[in-house]
Amino acid sequence: MFINTNVYNYHVKLGYFTQTWLESMLLIDYIKNHYGDKRGNKASFLRDNPDILPQELNRWVNAELKVNLETGEIYKPTSKKINLKKEAVAAMLTPKATIECNQISNDEESRLDNKINTPVQAISEVINRHFKVLSHTSEVFEYQNVFEELMKELLEKKLINLKVPKNSIAESNRLYIPRTDYYWYGGVVADRVAKMLGSLEVYLWRERLMTESEVIFLGTANNIVAGYFICERVCKLLKKMKSSYKKEQGTWGSRKDIEDAANQYVYRFALGIIPPAIFIYDEDSQLRLIDYAHGHYSYAMN
Repeated sequence: MFINTNVYNYHVKLGYFTQTWLESMLLIDYIKNHYGDKRGNKASFLRDNPDILPQELNRWVNAELKVNLETGEIYKPTSKKINLKKEAVAAMLTPKATIECNQISNDEESRLDNKINTPVQAISEVINRHFKVLSHTSEVFEYQNVFEELMKELLEKKLINLKVPKNSIAESNRLYIPRTDYYWYGGVVADRVAKMLGSLEVYLWRERLMTESEVIFLGTANNIVAGYFICERVCKLLKKMKSSYKKEQGTWGSRKDIEDAANQYVYRFALGIIPPAIFIYDEDSQLRLIDYAHGHYSYAMN
């Protein structure tokens, strides 16, 4: 089905800058954002896209296919597009702060003269390329090697910043992590990814009755984009590793015993995969991020 979809430009402001950001996202994330994450969300989606069969949708979701939020195209390429909801796309493409920043050096903290857009595609490409060598069977040292090489390339290509300039703090989109996963390994990963990128992770725990936990990253726009992508990839890998570990345990204990053993295993594994030696730390930047977090998310910082 062909749909005449307009190209939408969404602007957000931070200080005196504005930015246009068009992106893609996982099809399942699009469905959850627009149709909710409760039972029946896929049925609502299918009502708006009657040419898509339920089995097709399930296959695309399981394959983690994405949707182009500009055109509605499902890819890896399929012959169909979805009906994009303009208001939903606007909400998903507009972070609370600009996705724009300047590449800065250590002595350029007070200057933001050469405005450039956050290279989301470039950051994503670098991260995806490095993570291709990892799987749920990878060892700790393999993760460490990937992170060291990844940080080296991001810094060499000036895709991440060493400091957070004044009045230029950006917020990432919310990353949804199941609460149990966050408790055992998601929180460890988010915290260490944030430290690796000189940013700050904030766990939004207010919605206590929800089964999902929300994590955001605060920092320069480039860094928080990288943080979101990296944390998402690592959590997916560790989730698969935990599932595989449980299957390998056989029937030596009860289901609860095996679940507890798997949680402990993944927790210890997560503690070792990001070496502290590659953390970016600037005291002034950290103080700014902490002040910002207390000012905007005080309930999550207590």
